[in-house]
Amino acid sequence: MNGHTDKSRPDHIAELTRGTRLPLVPIKDAHLSVIMEAIIKAWKELQSSKSSLLQLGSEAEVSALLEARLNQYCQSLPLWRDVVHSVQRGRESINHNGAKLEKRPDVSLVLLYGNRNFPMVVECKIIDQPNKKGTRLYCLEGISRFVCGDYAWASSQAMMLGYVRDGSTVSGKLSPYLTSKASIKPDPFQTLVPPQPRPDINPTVHHSQHKRSFEYLPSVNGTAPGPIDLYHLWLL
Repeated sequence: MNGHTDKSRPDHIAELTRGTRLPLVPIKDAHLSVIMEAIIKAWKELQSSKSSLLQLGSEAEVSALLEARLNQYCQSLPLWRDVVHSVQRGRESINHNGAKLEKRPDVSLVLLYGNRNFPMVVECKIIDQPNKKGTRLYCLEGISRFVCGDYAWASSQAMMLGYVRDGSTVSGKLSPYLTSKASIKPDPFQTLVPPQPRPDINPTVHHSQHKRSFEYLPSVNGTAPGPIDLYHLWLL
């Protein structure tokens, strides 16, 4: 760690975004559907052979299993292999102004099209309220990272995975929590639209929208970041 972690690095951001206008063009709903369906398929397959690990393992252990299975799909699963180039766990990234050089989103989906410098970011969280891993942590250490520009700042979309161990659902837990926090001024999660079902993408997916609290550096070719759309997939 060097002594410049509290300072922006416009040259790094300019190089990273060279030839690219931000925010990036959104991923098509059809491609989002392919991504969600493949993740659900991988989860169900892992449940059939590694159920105890999914229920008892750490977040990193569960994500590592999912990463390996999804990377196998890059060679074998139709449609997925036409959308996703590779899956990378803990890939280092830079935050919106370059002050933080070593941010590590849980999972990065490198797509076959678009800018390889900016994979689709997937943040993962265990949902297990009895063991103090509930909705509050999901928001404070998940949603907040997108709102402040640490993750997915070049994009207008990202994804969150919930590894559910206590029967919680997005509609039963996350939606009421974000709605209650939206009444606070300022809202810590900047929720513009609380989680809503998106059956057009997948029957189990919800979508929320959040205002973002940062601006692009002058070295970026683009407009304001605008809000971010988060797609929530909770796996039971």
